[in-house]
Amino acid sequence: MSTVTHTFEGEEASGESNDDLRFLLTNRNGSFLCLSAGKKSRYDGYFWRDDKTYRIVEDIKVLQAAVPKHLTNSFTEITRDFSSFSETFFMPRHKNGFHYSVNHKKNITLDLDIRESYDNRIWGRNYEAKETDGVSIINFVKKNDPREPSGDEFALSLAAISDGKATPIREWVHKVYETDAHRKSEPTERYAYRAFEISASRFALGVGRTEEEAIKNATEIFDNYEQLRKIQEEENKSMLGWHLDNEKIGMAFRCAIASLDSLRTNEGILAGLPWFFQVWGRDQAISLKALMLQKEYAYSRLLLESMLPHRDRFGRLKNILSGGESETGSADATGWVIQRLSDLLELLERDRQLRLYFTKKEVEMLVTSFESIIDEVTKDKAREGLVVNDALETWMDTYYAGDVREGVRIEIQALQIACYKALYSLTNKKFYSALAENAIKNVRKKLFNGHYLNDGLDDETIRPNVFIAYYLVPELLDSAEWAMTFDYALKALWNSWGGLATIDKSHKLYCDESTGQDTRSYHRGDSWFWINNLAALSLSRFDHKRYHREIEKILEASTDEILFYGCIGHHSELSSSKELRAEGCFSQAWSAAMYIELVHELFVK
Repeated sequence: MSTVTHTFEGEEASGESNDDLRFLLTNRNGSFLCLSAGKKSRYDGYFWRDDKTYRIVEDIKVLQAAVPKHLTNSFTEITRDFSSFSETFFMPRHKNGFHYSVNHKKNITLDLDIRESYDNRIWGRNYEAKETDGVSIINFVKKNDPREPSGDEFALSLAAISDGKATPIREWVHKVYETDAHRKSEPTERYAYRAFEISASRFALGVGRTEEEAIKNATEIFDNYEQLRKIQEEENKSMLGWHLDNEKIGMAFRCAIASLDSLRTNEGILAGLPWFFQVWGRDQAISLKALMLQKEYAYSRLLLESMLPHRDRFGRLKNILSGGESETGSADATGWVIQRLSDLLELLERDRQLRLYFTKKEVEMLVTSFESIIDEVTKDKAREGLVVNDALETWMDTYYAGDVREGVRIEIQALQIACYKALYSLTNKKFYSALAENAIKNVRKKLFNGHYLNDGLDDETIRPNVFIAYYLVPELLDSAEWAMTFDYALKALWNSWGGLATIDKSHKLYCDESTGQDTRSYHRGDSWFWINNLAALSLSRFDHKRYHREIEKILEASTDEILFYGCIGHHSELSSSKELRAEGCFSQAWSAAMYIELVHELFVK
């Protein structure tokens, strides 16, 4: 059993965890360092983001080191304590590399697995190791091999600078990935290249397209480590200087803020690391409110505007905006973006800063763009007063046994109504007010079954999407009807540890254990932290006294998961319904974002 401590400006939160712990640091450009203290994954290691995301380092290990006894997150660095030594990891922002140190000289092995992140081919990997003026250099070329041909390949270089000596090893080492085996994610074994062993107390690793770039990046980090660390500490003090009465929740709140911040890039907010390193439309839009609450107004505006050109053939915002392509559309990204524009303008008005960030003409131009989008979506997707979506276009976007949620879905109706409301508020055009009122009447008539809101037209399956509907359009039902809807939802979905299943637990498709990369359980049982936090927020807004037990349990579960489970200091994607676990993607943007919103709602005055 390992222990974990999060420390910030004299405050601490400590607790026991298990031996399968990870940490994750980023450079805010999409590069990241993720290492496990126990079970390994092929998504662990140092990953470099250039035009694509490349895995570079497979593992860094002191010879004969066992499982660490203690992990400390200081927000600027991660320290792991073993029985006879401690090691510290630092990743400077916007730099191409990282810094590693131990409290006294050790023999450290550096295992490499250079490849594009999703590319698991084994042939055509060519490493050249050499020493130049005390710098250890690896030149790597991925060559097209006839056994696994795949178009254009690539080349890059690494440089390691230390205060000791590097000895070439040049051998292939067999690796087993237990975490991936548990997730049923192939391959679960691979060979990495053990380039060299470094006998030192610290080293910096740099990466680049050429030797010169790699050496320059390593030198900059090695020579300026103390200065870079101090700069980052000061930035963290400014960003994380929140103080709540509840110290444990306050520390998890800081972790969530830091985690969401770590997923920021110039392209946008990455959906999650280590494998959702794309910018997803709905994920980014949902996450933006948390940044706005942190007064990140300029960045929020930038991202909202950057999303507008990414349109599909129906005029809607696309599923993936950067870093990849998606075969399915997104029925909800457009609605979330318009909702977030409304949120941004409202918060700026509240803070009396609107004219610092927008001129009147700029607001009008944005509103005109969103009117055009909504008019097109209404024309193409509205049927008898309700909006339809195709299969797999909602956030519940996985297939199993015919469960694809096509047609009329409750959260899509709520998003459309929220858009009409926002546009009416921004334009004062009664046309939008009438559309919103008509849509509310249609939802009540066709989706409220007298006891609760259906998940879809003629689909009484209970799912947690009713909480999204309340979050967006609380006037959709009256108080008594919402109480019934929430009571039915909680009875069908509630997990006693403090989360919601994604489908009625009596349903034939329900899975109580996560099935990993096999998505059978993904939206048919697995408990998603973003929706749990949103549900607690909705319940608190509706009737905190009535639902205080559920609100407190969700808050407690999310807080513990951030602090002491999985990837420490980050909010995972999901948990099995059966019990609280850190599963799915190690660090998920909208999980952290909705936790930030929830804490603001409950604690921040």
